[in-house]
Amino acid sequence: MEAPDECGHRNEPENKVRSIEIIDEQVLSVILDALEKYDDYTATLLECKLNEGETEVVIPEVYDSLYIVTEIGINAFSNCVGLMSVEIPNTVLSIKKNAFYGCKELKEVHISDLPAWCNIEFENFYSNPIHYAHCLYLNRELVTSLIIPDGVTVIKKGAFRGCSKLKSVSIAKSV
Repeated sequence: MEAPDECGHRNEPENKVRSIEIIDEQVLSVILDALEKYDDYTATLLECKLNEGETEVVIPEVYDSLYIVTEIGINAFSNCVGLMSVEIPNTVLSIKKNAFYGCKELKEVHISDLPAWCNIEFENFYSNPIHYAHCLYLNRELVTSLIIPDGVTVIKKGAFRGCSKLKSVSIAKSV
């Protein structure tokens, strides 16, 4: 068996890990029970269920080529058994109450835009998937040293709560 990585997780053999990338309406309809579309061309992910054997979800920035995914709704991933990795796009502005409640198998939270992550409104600590994963990956790299860049003016409450692998933080004067 392999030694644990920096987060204390053991890598599964490749043939055991399956992932789903939500890239279009057809794929979304397979795993999402509900996605609310609004007149202002935004969308809220309301509920997501994994098919058997799937462990990863990549939330899309755009749904149906028109609606920008800006919110993860109340209980959207609540008690999602088997969810080990989630990628949250930079279009998400808020994650509602208990969105990731009970996701005890969650090991990785992936983002690609640190300023966007700093600006997400987390409704409670179960809203932030880091609560269970304890790790944050920026552009597929584990974040252990965090540099908040110039131009970031706010770090919303709870953005890094539970990120136990974070060893150092440097914050720009603009915050």
